[in-house]
Amino acid sequence: METFMDTRETETTLPYIELAGAEGAIEAQGDLERLDELTERLATGEFLMETDKTIPCKCKDERLCAHMIEGPNAAGGILSLLVADDLTTRRFAAKDGTTVGALQKMIAHLQEQNLPVGVHGDEHHVNLDDPLSGCGANDKLAAIYAMIARKIDTILEYVQIIRGDADRDGAYATATRAQARTRFSSGKEVFNTVKNTEDAQTEILEGEHTGSVAVINLRSGTTLDREAIEAEFGPEYRAFCDDFWSFPAAAAAISERDNETEIQQKTLAMDIYNIATSLVLCGPGMRVVIVR
Repeated sequence: METFMDTRETETTLPYIELAGAEGAIEAQGDLERLDELTERLATGEFLMETDKTIPCKCKDERLCAHMIEGPNAAGGILSLLVADDLTTRRFAAKDGTTVGALQKMIAHLQEQNLPVGVHGDEHHVNLDDPLSGCGANDKLAAIYAMIARKIDTILEYVQIIRGDADRDGAYATATRAQARTRFSSGKEVFNTVKNTEDAQTEILEGEHTGSVAVINLRSGTTLDREAIEAEFGPEYRAFCDDFWSFPAAAAAISERDNETEIQQKTLAMDIYNIATSLVLCGPGMRVVIVR
């Protein structure tokens, strides 16, 4: 089992933990004093803004574009809901076993409830003839499932820190299902499925990754204002965001009505997927700030 870095001690105690167990390339970077200032201000909730949407429809990715989706953030946008179902009850499973087939059914279900649907690509991939979308949570879904299977104990530690408790048996069952899936639609197929759906939203994010802090947001009805961060710190200092407060409502939207057991299972699966995504995409020096 991985062990977590203690909250960093400086002249003042900075409110973050480092992402122990992470295996990706995106790390905290830049001038230390400026990075410390961003970390401290993010931890206060200064850069949160209100949202009237209740379920994730925008990815955690820190980059910006000309036409931003507004709403709660989670890994891959609607992908967080798709994975939560795929790793639990599979209510939306397609006959052909593909993730795109399940996604099509889920989009229809959400739109029947007038709930938002969104994903993103990026300028480096969406117009190319390749299988990638530019969203790591989407393009690296197979690696994220493998991470869930390999490091479920590490992921559980994070769930406990964030939520205060975690269903260990439920987490292990989720890991077993992650290990069992071997067929994944390409990131481009997933992106195009949403892009070609009427009333769904897509972003084409611009530039390279400069995320130095990952925000876990537990304040209901809020999300990260990336444009405000950009205006204050410039493009060199950006932040990822997971709006964990929105996961129970998302789980309820894709569960049997009032089935609390199913809602809890899918909320946990969403927690696990979002943490695993960070472990795949980010390095162990990534700062994690929890805003309560």
